[in-house]
Parts: sequence; C-alpha cells; structure tokens
Amino acid sequence: MNIAQVGTHVFIGIINKMYYLGLFFYAATFLACFLLQSVREMIQQCLLLAPEISYTMIGIYIYPLIIFLFHRLCNKNKQSNYILLSNQTKLSASVTVSLGLIGTFIGLTGMITAISASLGGDGDISEKMNAMISSISMALNSMSFAFLTSILGVSISVLLLVSLNFFHFFYQKENKKIKEKTATYTEELNNIQETLNTLQKVNINIAQKVISTSENNDLASEISEHLLTLCTTAQQNLSVLKSIKTADDDWKIKLATYLLEEQITRKTENEKISEEMSRIEHTTQWLKENTIESRKKLLTLLSME
Repeated sequence: MNIAQVGTHVFIGIINKMYYLGLFFYAATFLACFLLQSVREMIQQCLLLAPEISYTMIGIYIYPLIIFLFHRLCNKNKQSNYILLSNQTKLSASVTVSLGLIGTFIGLTGMITAISASLGGDGDISEKMNAMISSISMALNSMSFAFLTSILGVSISVLLLVSLNFFHFFYQKENKKIKEKTATYTEELNNIQETLNTLQKVNINIAQKVISTSENNDLASEISEHLLTLCTTAQQNLSVLKSIKTADDDWKIKLATYLLEEQITRKTENEKISEEMSRIEHTTQWLKENTIESRKKLLTLLSME
C-alpha cells in the first residue's frame, strides 16, 4: 500500500466521522449559554419577556438531536432514517423562524398599544408626562420582545441546518455499500455475458467443422444436434442475462430519479428559508424606521408641551 492509498483511507475515515462536528455545534451552543455573558443575558431576557415561545424553541432545537442520538446508539444509518431526520430538522428550523415572527408581531402590537395609550387621556401636563414616560418604558420592552424572539428563532434555525449538514455523513455508509455492490454486480454480469458470447462463437465454429467432415455422417449429425441444443441453451441464458441487466438499468434510473427529486426538494426548502430570512430583514428594517419616526413624534410632542 503506497502513500496515496494510505492518505485516501485516512481522508475517508475523517469524512466518515464528520458527524461529530454536528454534535460539537450542539455542545458549543449549550456551553455558550452558560459561559458567554452576552448569550446568557440574551437567553435570560427571552425567557423573561417571552417564556412560552422561548421554551418552545429550545424544545424544538433539542428534538432533532434526540432523533440523531437514537439513530447513532441503535446504529440506524439507513437512507430512510436520514430522510426522517432531514424532514424533522427542516420542519423544526421553519417552525422556529415562524415562532420568531409571531413574537415580533406580538412585540410590535404591544409597542403600538403602549404608544397610543400615552397619547390619549385627560389631565395636566405632569400627568401626561408621567404617562408618556411609562408608555415609553413599555414600548421599549415590547421592542426587546420583538427583536429577541426573532434573533432566537433565526439563530436556532441556522444551527439546526448546520448540524444537519454534518449529521449527513453518518448515513453515507449505506450509499457506499450500495454503490460497491452495484459495481460488483454489474462487473459480474458483464463477465458472464462475455463468457456466453465466447462459448456461442466456439460452438458455432465446432458445428461448422463437424458438418464439413463426411467420414461419419451419423456421428456428425448427432454432434450437430447436441451442439445446436447447446447453442440454443446459450442463447436462452444470454436472453435471461439481458433481461437481468435491463432490470438493473431500470433500478439505476429509478435511483437517479429519486436522488434528483430529493435534490430539488432540498433546493426548494432552502429557497423558502431564504425568503423567510429576507422577510425578517424587511420587518427589522421596518421596525427601525417606525421606531425612529415614533421617537421623532414623541420629541415633537414633548417640545410642543
């Protein structure tokens, strides 16, 4: 075994263990929640402002990890198991983004309600000022609620998709085995077909030579009949072999079609996620603009009074 083969085997071994990076992302996320102060404060604020949505997102984030650990412990690395994990992970990513959007809309509703409540009502200037100050505090809490839920939902969605990308390597073994078996099976079919073709040519040559001899016509006729029978059997075996090869080609075509459909499905889901991300960006930009306008209006009202 030369250096190139050793390097190839080492590279394949590293590729087969790439799913550990997905587990590393999960472990790093949980550690960051406890060790990094900024992440810990953000999680605490999310749990304080929106406990229902936050706990739901955390549960959804752990759900694909449980499925993968079950497959890993039970050594279930079939393609059907990967399809289950992929569908559940992508569904979880979409749900977390949707929950973040729901939190954003709830926060915006609370902010608008707080601002509108401060602009109405009767009383002197001091009472209105106190009402505005309290409403500004409520509006800021609502804005924090809106932004934090969106950030948490998008972050969990990205982490889920990144982990799925590495978990995919755990399910590569079956694909390699299928390809190796298919290649071996095709090679054996080709060898059998070449052998039958060679045997058929030999039988035809022998029959021609026996027919050309006239020393013993009865023996030549008997040999010719046996050779004809042997040639017919060889042709039948060749027909059976061709039908087997045709069935094998059909199976390959079906497999290629399935893989192409799976690729198209993944591309469509990725496009949907990209659209959700762009919607979140537009919503965030809209929030910033409305916040600036609201501040200007408040300052204008305060200066007028």
